[in-house]
Amino acid sequence: MNLKSKLPTKLQKYATLGVFPKLLLLPFALGFIALILLLRPFVVIKFFKVNPWRIGHLLAEVEIVRLNALEASKTKKHFVIYYFPERRLANRFIAEMWQRVLPTVGGSWGWLTFAVCLKVAREKLIYDPSHVDQLGLWSTYGTSLRFSQDEIEQGEKFFTSINCADHNYVCLMVRDPTYLKTIRKDKSFSFHDFRDADIDSYRQAAERLTSLG
Repeated sequence: MNLKSKLPTKLQKYATLGVFPKLLLLPFALGFIALILLLRPFVVIKFFKVNPWRIGHLLAEVEIVRLNALEASKTKKHFVIYYFPERRLANRFIAEMWQRVLPTVGGSWGWLTFAVCLKVAREKLIYDPSHVDQLGLWSTYGTSLRFSQDEIEQGEKFFTSINCADHNYVCLMVRDPTYLKTIRKDKSFSFHDFRDADIDSYRQAAERLTSLG
């Protein structure tokens, strides 16, 4: 039985938005945030909202936040909780890899705790990142994402299936505007046009590289 359909029309709207679960979780969220603030003399705990629909933000920005927290922990322990909002993912596999190695929250609990942080003590509880590795921490600490052994074996099988098991390969990272136009039809991203390229313009270079083995 669909209990939501039995509710009055106005209440159905709130049920669709997940208001009821959030209300039930609110006392726990308030207690959780209060505990974080009480622990602040010993450890700084902050929330970071991941931008999951842009692959650069999903990959590089999250890594920079992790690195900055590691560096800051040299003087006082810093701990970041990564909030993944329920939005389209630019790359589901990358998100899954992050969730293996980082403390993450999502769903109604993630939304609610992040919203409470914004209202209660934004400066103390919300992590505002730099989009650039200003301190060169990437070279100091290295990256955190690793393929599992099963994934490595799957990759090796794939390369074998296309006769590239014992060959070098080159990855071309070529950007065009199609993705942003599709995912956010309500907004113009023309200011990114200067970063675009035509994949066909790389054809001769690719053919030359393959001819060299």
